[in-house]
Parts: sequence; C-alpha cells; structure tokens
Amino acid sequence: MAGGMVMMVGVLYCRRLLESILVLLCSPATCNHVAVFSAIRTVLTTLMSTQAGLLYLSSKVETVNAVLRVLTQNSLTVSPVWKML
Repeated sequence: MAGGMVMMVGVLYCRRLLESILVLLCSPATCNHVAVFSAIRTVLTTLMSTQAGLLYLSSKVETVNAVLRVLTQNSLTVSPVWKML
C-alpha cells in the first residue's frame, strides 16, 4: 500500500494537482459547488493521512498556503459551502 501511495503522489506532482485544486476554488464557475468542495476535502484529507502525502504537501508550500487561504477566507462565496461539509 505504501509503495502505491508513493507512486500516486508522483503522479499528482506531475499533474499539478494542487494548482488545479486552487483554480477550482478560485473559479466563479466552481467555487460554490458543494460537490467540488467535498471532493477537494477528500483529496486533502487522504494526502494528510500518509507520510508520502504529507511530503507532497510540504513540497508545495506556496500552493498549499494559497489553497488554505481560499478555504478559510471570510468571503460569502466560499465560507458557507465549506462550513456545510
């Protein structure tokens, strides 16, 4: 299982997963969709639950900080949806 997660993290890195998540969170077309936030939450939770995932997240500090800023901002467009999850 651990080897599979390491391989998966390599794929996520190459495919710029966090950058894609950030675009989804900032896009007016997708920023208010509960399904989008739910999927993002699942991905981030999964990454945070493994050493390989944590290493991946720690290698993308600026992008992770931007994602966290969007998720925790006090604007009306994001917060109500995120609080529902």
